[in-house]
This record gives sequence, C-alpha cells and structure tokens, in this order.
Amino acid sequence: MSYQPFLDSYLQSLVRNEKTIRTKKFLMKHLETFGWRSIWDFQTVKEFYEYLESKGLKPSTIKETIREVKAFLRFLKDSGVQVMLDERAFKKLWDYKKLKAKKRKEIFSDQELDRFFAYCDKKPPIYKVFFLLLLHSGLRVNEALSLLPEDLKVKKLGDKEVLFLSVREGKFSKQREVPMVMLSEDEKNFFKRFFLGRKGKPLWSYLLKYPKSVKEKILNYWAVVKFCQMAEKELGFSVYPHKFRYTWISKMLAMGFSPHAVAQWAGHEKVQTTLETYAVVLTEQEILKLWNL
Repeated sequence: MSYQPFLDSYLQSLVRNEKTIRTKKFLMKHLETFGWRSIWDFQTVKEFYEYLESKGLKPSTIKETIREVKAFLRFLKDSGVQVMLDERAFKKLWDYKKLKAKKRKEIFSDQELDRFFAYCDKKPPIYKVFFLLLLHSGLRVNEALSLLPEDLKVKKLGDKEVLFLSVREGKFSKQREVPMVMLSEDEKNFFKRFFLGRKGKPLWSYLLKYPKSVKEKILNYWAVVKFCQMAEKELGFSVYPHKFRYTWISKMLAMGFSPHAVAQWAGHEKVQTTLETYAVVLTEQEILKLWNL
C-alpha cells in the first residue's frame, strides 16, 4: 500500500501558499520511501527517526519531517484509514533522544574491533565486508548501501596506490570522494577483487542458505541495524553503525590529517561539526599520547 493517494488529498486540504505546499511535499517524500506502516507505536516512530538520521538529514529537518508526518497520520485516521496512531509515541521519542544525547559519542578500541570481526566470521561474509568498508571509509550506512561496483577508484599518489570511494548519495545529495588510507595491502587487494567481482549486479547482494534452498538477498539498512544489535548483545559492548564512522574520523585526525580534509571526506557541511562532534575523543587521545599509552 502507498501513502501517495492520501498524501495528495492531505496537501489539497491545507490552506497554504504554493511554497509551503512544496516544502511539505518534499518532507513527506521521506515517509513514502520509508514505506507503508499501519501501526505507529513507539518502535515504528523510533525506526522512522533512525531512518531519517541514516539519510544524513539535519536535526531540524528531521524534527520538521516528523511533525508533518504526525499531522498527516492524524488526517489519515480522521479520514477513516486503518491506522493505529499512538500520540504518546512521539513524545516518548523526544524523551528518548534527550536521554541518548546525554551519552557521549564512542569509538571502538582495537580489542573491540578484533572481537567484533571475529563475531562477523561466524555470519554471512557480506557483513564483514560491509563493516570493514564502514571502518575504513567513515561512510554513513545509506551512503555505503548506495555504492555501485564502479564506485571504487584506484589512484596513484606519488609511489603509493590509494583506493577512493565515490559517494553518490551523500548528505544534501552532494557527491564526494573518500580515500581509504588505512587499508593493509591484503585489504586493499581484497576490496579491489570484491568490487571488480560485483560488476553487473548489486554490490551488496549475497546468497543465504536454507535447509532446502538458497536465496539471493541484498543487504539493507534494517539488516545492518539488527546485526549490530545482535552483536552488541553477544559481545557485551555497544555496537551501532555510526560508531564505525566515529572511529574512522578519530583515527584520521589522530594520523595527522587536517580537520578541513576530514570534514570534507566525512561529508560534514562545516569543519566545526567535525571538531565539536569529536572533541571528547580527540581530548582523550591527546591525554593518552602524553602518557605514552
């Protein structure tokens, strides 16, 4: 089922100028791509919020989108459409976000990464490839999932060979190239073979064996999130997709790359965002450096 027929009626019911209508229509596109849901409880609202975050939207845009979606869901309910809308779920979401915001951003320790990738070895191989790519590129989940086989570029910089990823689905629809400079030679060769071997098919497709059959699947956002949740439960430390991004940025800054360069590669609109977001991590690294740890 699609929201589109109801969305057209909803927009027509609003007494607004053309510019406002266009803005609302743009915001509601995120609901259409998220997909139809007949139950909007806290879990669904939270999933929608995380989906919007994965698209790289600004917090203010996310808040405006959710406010608009809430009004639209009320319209659906009043129009007799079968939608279960828990009004309290939206308040719970903001309470949840405030609580989450109090926690500082984390990075993986080397020991945690070793344990995480050992955990990946027991799962379908595509997951290890995907998280290795996140760790070595700092891409957002939706950016990584949108990669095509031809998006890996090999460039010579001096006497060194560097792999670059062309990001097509970045924040604000901006394109950028991201260097994967921390790869070992074995990892570099592996990624070259992986991307080359995917020519003509989805980059993140994989085969999943069942007792009586084998099915082709394609990695998606919710599969990645669920994998992280399962890993966290088994390993006993926090695992979430953006933690790979935080780790990559902190490592790039620690290696001596300028905040301006890292901000550009990370797809941050302002360098200040990079510095503010990772200030705690950098401060801790400077202390450890001072103590020679």
